[in-house]
Amino acid sequence: RLDRGADEISLLEVIEAIDGPLTSSMPVNDGLTDESRQRLEATLGEVAASVRSQLDTVKLAHLLSDSQLPDGE
Repeated sequence: RLDRGADEISLLEVIEAIDGPLTSSMPVNDGLTDESRQRLEATLGEVAASVRSQLDTVKLAHLLSDSQLPDGE
């Protein structure tokens, strides 16, 4: 049972409740220079922020059929 309506719960919240925070962490790669690693980490951070933002806009109600929603949602 959900504490809030399906139209109030984002896909991001579901993913993070199951898997933990969505981050851009990556294993250290010895083949990269410090500058390249910093650029890669910054770029992956931007990608992660964009994905988080997009997933936050998708609500459970968008993914469920009308027959799966409780009355009133």
